[in-house]
Amino acid sequence: VFDFNTVYKYENVIGDTTIAEDRDDVSFIWDNIYDAETHINEYDLSVFVETADNSGLYRKFRETHFQRGYELSEIRKQLSDAGFDIIKVFDRDNGAEREVSDSSERIFIVAG
Repeated sequence: VFDFNTVYKYENVIGDTTIAEDRDDVSFIWDNIYDAETHINEYDLSVFVETADNSGLYRKFRETHFQRGYELSEIRKQLSDAGFDIIKVFDRDNGAEREVSDSSERIFIVAG
């Protein structure tokens, strides 16, 4: 069982956007830089975490992550080439399974 983010998600939803949230004890700024040729999304995160002494001070942490978007057809081929059979393919919406569509952002696969 595994999941992957789709090219659709990076090209149409979060690629080249900035997301920011301010919560009680942590805040973050999340910049996305998407490369359409490689389908790789770079996540540059700045996270501000409140110190343990509750003095109102925050520490800043920086992280960079890279993730690649895939088309379902690519994953099907890779699994087949590796000798796996696909048992189930689905999307999830608010916890409920649904059919995969052209606008699926994250696809789940059961293979064996």
